Amino acid sequence: MATEKIIVQDSILEEFITELAEATKQFGETQALVLPGALEKLSNLIESAVNQGAKVVNPPKEAPSRAKFPNLIIRDVTNEMELYHEESFGPLATVITASSEEEAISIANDTEFGLSAAVWTADLAKGLKIAKKIESGYVYLCHNPPILAGRKGCFFGLFLEDG
Repeated sequence: MATEKIIVQDSILEEFITELAEATKQFGETQALVLPGALEKLSNLIESAVNQGAKVVNPPKEAPSRAKFPNLIIRDVTNEMELYHEESFGPLATVITASSEEEAISIANDTEFGLSAAVWTADLAKGLKIAKKIESGYVYLCHNPPILAGRKGCFFGLFLEDG
């Protein structure tokens, strides 16, 4: 599985997409799907999103199967798409752009789910301000370069009930 919803500042979208596509190569090209019906669900979510204007950054080289489903990056996802609202439980990373902090927070909070979230930033103070506004079970604050960090450059989590 992958992070379902990646919200990216629109001014860095192209650079981010390039970096993400390169970084995902370390995971191989495909993953096995575990859940019954997953192949049909994922295929339908992707087809519907593409028909509504989303783009697959890294199209599969062969037809997806339950044993070999491609790790996909889907960009230009909007809130009119089912893929925006559904958890796919598959190897999909959906990329959504935001032009402001307020819009990014609104997108992050536009879900009935929200077990966890992460804020990646070079500005720790700004990241903390944003993290406190995200309605999620917990929010990781990831700072670049990492300082006072937990695993892999992330704090252990900001529990919203703690303030």
